[in-house]
Amino acid sequence: FLLKNAVELNINTSQIIISGSSAGAVAVLQADYEKRNSFESAKTLPPKFQYAGVIAFSGSIFSREGAPTYKIAPAPTLLFHGSADNLVPYNNTRFFNIGMFGSNTLAKEFRKNEYPYLFYSMEGNGHEVAEYPMTDFLPEIEQFITDYIFNKKQLFIDINYRDKNRVVEISDSPKDYYKN
Repeated sequence: FLLKNAVELNINTSQIIISGSSAGAVAVLQADYEKRNSFESAKTLPPKFQYAGVIAFSGSIFSREGAPTYKIAPAPTLLFHGSADNLVPYNNTRFFNIGMFGSNTLAKEFRKNEYPYLFYSMEGNGHEVAEYPMTDFLPEIEQFITDYIFNKKQLFIDINYRDKNRVVEISDSPKDYYKN
């Protein structure tokens, strides 16, 4: 809808940023991954269109080919993830090559290939990181958009963030949702 009506809605299609939290973060990371790798599912978008940026709060990518790799460099990506998240993998969960690859794994891949990214590893936090950075880190999010999207800075930043005043919530795990 947005791409088809961009002129009427006065949208610059070269500056579309996608953002999501938890399952939404999985969706936006997956959308950029599939678009950059020409998956069939991404062919509904115009061939020359690419997302300008991705902001993910506790997300991961599903891959059948092992740790995700990119044919075309991914959009500059801002990742927030709790290192103690038991619901969405911080590192990865895999069975042979099939798995979910979380923010820490993605940051390593981005760093290795010099894809622009900013990763806030929220030390000791669980899945609550899917929520609170959206409000508590607004200045940092705005700075990411300015630096990475508008000014196209090529930065590769990992931040290990620990807040001793924040009460860590017990992070749910998938088994908590599948009880009899």
